[in-house]
Amino acid sequence: MTTFAEIAAAADQLSPDEQRLLLDLMQRRLAEAARAELANDVAAARAEHAAGATQVTSVDELMDELHDAS
Repeated sequence: MTTFAEIAAAADQLSPDEQRLLLDLMQRRLAEAARAELANDVAAARAEHAAGATQVTSVDELMDELHDAS
């Protein structure tokens, strides 16, 4: 397996244009991964709601719960 240091060193060997292309590629991949994670979270939340595992709460109750958790 290639280490991060090896990847960074290899990126240093690229031309500035290639480095920009690599950066653009990585940013797109990160954005896609974030979208996929969000889609999974939404699907899980919908399934939880459909199963009746959620409950109605007020904003104040939610904020109190978040405050207590920290």
